[in-house]
Amino acid sequence: EAAGRIFSLNGGYGWSVGVGSDCDGDGVPDSDQISAGAADCDGDGVLDSCQLAGDLSLDWNGDGVLDSCSPANYCSSKANSTGEVSTMSAHGSPAIADAAFTLVGSNVPAGELGYFLMSQSSDLMAPFGSGAGVLCLGTPIIRMSQVSDGGAILIADLNGQMSFSPDLGALPQGSMLAPGDVWYFQLWYQDTDPVLQIPTSNSSDGIEVMFR
Repeated sequence: EAAGRIFSLNGGYGWSVGVGSDCDGDGVPDSDQISAGAADCDGDGVLDSCQLAGDLSLDWNGDGVLDSCSPANYCSSKANSTGEVSTMSAHGSPAIADAAFTLVGSNVPAGELGYFLMSQSSDLMAPFGSGAGVLCLGTPIIRMSQVSDGGAILIADLNGQMSFSPDLGALPQGSMLAPGDVWYFQLWYQDTDPVLQIPTSNSSDGIEVMFR
């Protein structure tokens, strides 16, 4: 019987599936375990447990379910002056020891300024201050905007993205991370009201991250 083999993919790991593949090495073919009810939420024939064990970034919110099946994003915001809704994503690894964590905001008007926010609780409040966005974070909210405090003011690139890689050992306001901690992140940015053509602000949706 052909066995599944581990392979590198975009910095993470996956499993090639062959006849009788047994990704968890328990002596039972994956297909049999899936037929018996083992989780394979994306229907790719690979046990979700093997995928999650090989790449923590497949489950940013740590709920034990692949993000492709149960997204870590929540709290959709409002369309901005481009007609798009800005969205959050996380890249790298949620493992603190890996020191490879990057926040990315997409669908932002090119050239606008903005910065990321973080909180240990979520919320849903509209409007966000005097702007056009939605606040997805509960209080207290930490603004990642001061360079002297581990943050940065960002400029959206021509692709409408802003990205920032915080130092997980020196977060703003002295915030400390421990394995199991859950944080919520959101992007705030400047925008133009598409109707009134006056300056305003907007925001992305939120993303939940459980650090390991």
